Amino acid sequence: MTDATTARLRFTAAMLAGPLLLTFAAAVWGLWVLPELPDPMATHFSFGGAADGFTSPGTFIAATIVAAVATAVVFGALTMTGVSSTRTGRIVSGVGAGSIALAPLLMVAVAHPQTGMSDASKATLPMPGTIAAFVACVVVGVLVATFIRPPAEPEGTVPAAAPVEVTESTHAAWFGRGRASSTMILILALSVAVTAIPAAFAIRGGETILAIVLGASAALVALATWIFAVVRVRIDATGVRWSLGPGIPRGHVPIDDIRSVTAVELKAADWGGWGYRLGGEGTAILLRGGQGLRIDRATGKALFLSVDDAARGAELAQAYLRLLQ
Repeated sequence: MTDATTARLRFTAAMLAGPLLLTFAAAVWGLWVLPELPDPMATHFSFGGAADGFTSPGTFIAATIVAAVATAVVFGALTMTGVSSTRTGRIVSGVGAGSIALAPLLMVAVAHPQTGMSDASKATLPMPGTIAAFVACVVVGVLVATFIRPPAEPEGTVPAAAPVEVTESTHAAWFGRGRASSTMILILALSVAVTAIPAAFAIRGGETILAIVLGASAALVALATWIFAVVRVRIDATGVRWSLGPGIPRGHVPIDDIRSVTAVELKAADWGGWGYRLGGEGTAILLRGGQGLRIDRATGKALFLSVDDAARGAELAQAYLRLLQ
């Protein structure tokens, strides 16, 4: 295990420890008061505050734990790719800690007023407790962001490939591909299941509109999974072309609009996640952490692409750029 990996593990553990301990405490409390909760209990409320959605307390507690752990997995995977600056590390860890803590705190806020009730239909939205839960999440996030020590890893370049020389008669091209991280695919696949399964139950229950909404959501997430499963890149004398999954979306950066192309180490945490990302430096099509291309454009913005063997592609692009000078 490298020193960088060890530092990332410590950083990730420091971010997750507090929120997961809070989740454990909320789960223990939930199981303790489980016999005192109405079955079913109110878990959804109308805009007026009246209970309009119910589920068994055991399912509610289990769903809360799953939501918190799933959020922890997402942010843990994010921070394990590294961060380029202390500021970015503090922001990501603070947002992550607060997001993980949200589900268990809301569970307590909703369940506590219902302890001892025999009929949950009389329950109302516990507004003070709900507000307190959100405030507590902010406090957790601020505390983690303040006291955590992120291991900053400035953007590193990938070792250069062997030099390439081209002439006006050269017809060389480089083809690269980058596949999505297993974590990203797992998150998207679980999202499909989370929406598709309730859609099936909604159909059986005769709730047509709800089934259509959930089914459409599942289809959109499945489409996103297909689109962001892979990115393909071609570099030749005309510039850089890229396309996602099924061939669209796609894009082309003309050679005369390129200042430089370099191979760099990309970190998902610097962009707030995976997928099509916008940031201060430009745009990123980030399917995983690791090697990628940085294409600096004449406009001053850059395009980042997750792709394997990035150094060879960057070297060919630089050779074509030298030919234009």
